[in-house]
Amino acid sequence: MGKIYSGAKHVFACVGPHEEDSEYLMAKIEHHRSIFDAVRRWGQSTRSYDTFYVSGYPYLGNPINDHMCRQLRSLFTVRTSERLRMSKAFVSFIRRPYFTRVWVLQELHLATGMSYCCGADVQPGESFRALDALVEYWVSPRYIYPYWTLYRYQRWLSQRSSFSSKRSKDLWRPIQLALKKTGSSRVCLRLGVSAQKQDLDDVLAMLRGFRCVDARDYLYGILSLVRWPDGHGPSPDYTKDNFEVAKQALSLWPRDHTCYAFRSNCRRLFQLFGVTPTLQSLQDAIALRSSVAPEADHRQLENRTSEFATVSTMWRGIQISDVSLIRKYIGDRRQPEPVSCYMERERNGRFVWLRGSSTVSVCAPVDTRMGDWCLVANGHFTQPFICGLILRKSKDDEYTVVGPALAKCWNHELDHPLANNSSLVKSFIGWSDPEDLLVLAWTLDQFADKEEVFDEDIEEFLGMRVCGWEDSSYFEPAL
Repeated sequence: MGKIYSGAKHVFACVGPHEEDSEYLMAKIEHHRSIFDAVRRWGQSTRSYDTFYVSGYPYLGNPINDHMCRQLRSLFTVRTSERLRMSKAFVSFIRRPYFTRVWVLQELHLATGMSYCCGADVQPGESFRALDALVEYWVSPRYIYPYWTLYRYQRWLSQRSSFSSKRSKDLWRPIQLALKKTGSSRVCLRLGVSAQKQDLDDVLAMLRGFRCVDARDYLYGILSLVRWPDGHGPSPDYTKDNFEVAKQALSLWPRDHTCYAFRSNCRRLFQLFGVTPTLQSLQDAIALRSSVAPEADHRQLENRTSEFATVSTMWRGIQISDVSLIRKYIGDRRQPEPVSCYMERERNGRFVWLRGSSTVSVCAPVDTRMGDWCLVANGHFTQPFICGLILRKSKDDEYTVVGPALAKCWNHELDHPLANNSSLVKSFIGWSDPEDLLVLAWTLDQFADKEEVFDEDIEEFLGMRVCGWEDSSYFEPAL
């Protein structure tokens, strides 16, 4: 469909019959066409519509607020009562289900030109984008350099026109609140202004407010809108279930994950693609890494080529040292230096305790050794429970994954970051199969949801294998 719309000279988007004053709205767009054309030309000739993201939604600058002539002209030529009615009709128009459907994004933004058809009326899409900017200005006017005489007059005029009395404020306030609830619909309306493709991360963030019957369309329905590094995106494959599509999306994600962000990114994909425990592929992936699964079921394939690209993550870790490095005394107890990590004792043979500072404990697998590396998010223990990894150096200066770790911080205020000037601290680049990261994040989410954590729960988590096959995830020292 992306190829079809990209080759179309003009697309007519049918949004349904007239309702909630849409006939009046279409008539006024035609009547004030000169104002809308001026706003459109200004907005598209500047960088005012460049996209940046706030709280997961794209925010696009309003060209009205940056140009005095458009501000005054829209206030002088359109009466207050007319602006009020047009604003109400516009909010009702973009709240139609049409503007929250994933598949209409290609329809609206790939063709050379497009128009909206409502009832028997047709108006160009550029006019609606200009009206969107005008309504935002009318409802929430912004004032630039108010100490200038002209801007003071403009401010006075807008106040007189929009919020000059309590009655006027009461009339505009519902529209102001309703406009704030139309974030995804307005994104759908405004995203195509620049007619430029976006990064996958940006498009996935924008899709949070959109709907589709099949959750897999959150990837397959926007392929033509994404700026792919090699110019070609993946092909839709509906033989994959939702978890497999989430793996595919993670493999296509820009390579800028941090160890702190990978879990939140995975959670976003779980929510977006509707990943649930009922999916067979997820059940198989978890069972493959379970401590109770027969070792023969563990994939041990050398030089395996995954169908998905390897995902890179950035981590920092500290080497597990001998207890002799403990030199600091607090009262009658010896405590580790701020930059140190040592193995304290076994916990009934189930797992071992590591001490990262006077306020941090790390639960690690029983086969953890001296000289292994304990990796945690951003080099800080900043949450009550966070995921970590235990690494062990192997051939060719690579590090294999011994297993997961679980960090517990008792006092955030006394926590010490991993300093850069210590030979015991090192940065790592992780090269992971998407399935390894997703299962690790999924398992940790289920663990974190428990109201009370027992040793048996920790043992079960630490007993999970991180890698689905031999060295499917490995690490290298960062340069």
